[in-house]
Amino acid sequence: MKIEIEIDDNELKKAITDKLANSLVAERYAQDGNFYKRTIQGVVREIIYKDKENLSNRVVSQASREVKNKAMKKIIESIGSDDNEN
Repeated sequence: MKIEIEIDDNELKKAITDKLANSLVAERYAQDGNFYKRTIQGVVREIIYKDKENLSNRVVSQASREVKNKAMKKIIESIGSDDNEN
């Protein structure tokens, strides 16, 4: 009896890489519980700093929009309350 299984090379490489990565992380995580957390923090920090200018522009834009919307609402409310007092 002969059984042949055909596996795509890329799929096999990915499976081996995933298995090795999982075993390395599991081994390292057992030795150092914070290793996994520090690794994720490092990657996130790297992504944020890489696109820092764009992110800061977006944050400032959103904050400005929020302040403007809330300020306009308060101005309109104060004008309305001033009219009611007179």
